[in-house]
Amino acid sequence: MYVLDGVLFPFEIFAENFNDEDKIYQVLSKIDCGPMEKHFGYKGCGRRGFEEAAIFRVLVLKKLLGLTTTKSLVACLSYSPQIACWCGFKLSKRIPSESTFSRFETRMTGSQLQEALNGICEKLSAELVSLTGSTGQVVIDSTDIPAREKPSGESTTGAAFGHRTASTGESEMFYGYKLHLAAVNTVIGPVPAAARVAPANCSDVNEEIAPKLMKEACDFHEATLGYKPLYYLMDAGYDAGSIYKQALEQKGQAIIKLNHRGHKNTSSDYTDDGTPYCPAGHPMSYYGTD
Repeated sequence: MYVLDGVLFPFEIFAENFNDEDKIYQVLSKIDCGPMEKHFGYKGCGRRGFEEAAIFRVLVLKKLLGLTTTKSLVACLSYSPQIACWCGFKLSKRIPSESTFSRFETRMTGSQLQEALNGICEKLSAELVSLTGSTGQVVIDSTDIPAREKPSGESTTGAAFGHRTASTGESEMFYGYKLHLAAVNTVIGPVPAAARVAPANCSDVNEEIAPKLMKEACDFHEATLGYKPLYYLMDAGYDAGSIYKQALEQKGQAIIKLNHRGHKNTSSDYTDDGTPYCPAGHPMSYYGTD
C-alpha cells in the first residue's frame, strides 16, 4: 500500500510495531555516509540546511519500500516520525520538501559523489558477503534501462537502439541503455559485486563489460572471503571463447547457455564416444545435466 493523492496507508501501525531488529532499521543504521560527508554538508555560510546524510538514507528508504514518487516518500516520513528519526532527521524539525530531495538527487550525479557512493555500496556488499558466505558462484546478466533522450548518430556513450530477448526466445527493439551486473551468490540470495552501464547496442562480451565484471567480481570475492569464485554463470549472450578462457585464468569455470544462432562447433577434439569437448576442456553434457 502507498500514499497516493493524499490518502494515507497505515504507516503509523507500521512504525508502532518496529523494533531495533527490523530489517529496514538494520539497513539504514548500517549506512556509513562518512565517505560522502566531505562532498556535502554545512560550510559555515548562511542558514544551516537539512542533514544531507539523512536525505541520502531517505532515498535508500524509497527504494526499500518500493515508493514510486517523492511525494509519497515525503508523506511517509511526515506520518512516520520513527522512520524519519531512523534516517537521521530531528523530530523537532519539519520534513524536507519534494524539491529538496530532487535537488539532492541532481547533485548526486557528480563524479566525486558517485565515486563516494560506489565506496559505500562496496563496503555494504563486502560486509554482507562476509557475514553470509558464498556458494562460490558469480552470476552475470543485464537488464534494460529505457531512455527518452533524443537519438544522436555522433554519440558513442549515449542511449542507442538494442535488442531485448524474452524467455521465449523472441526479440524486440528498445531504445536506451543496459545495466550489466555481476553478483555473488550467497545463502540468502545474490549480492552485487560489480556493475557497468552501457548503450543498449553494446555487446555483452565487449571488452569493457563482461571481462571487467568477471575480474572485479573475482577480486571482490577473493578480497572478502579469501578465495576465488569457482563458477561464473551467464546466459547465451556471453557464449564466447574469450569468456571461457578468462574464467579458467581466474581459476574458475564458466557455465554458459550455448548460443545456437550463427554458432558453429569449432572443436576438433572428441571423447571416444563422440562427445565434443567444451572450451574449458571438459566433455560437453547434454543440457548441462552433469
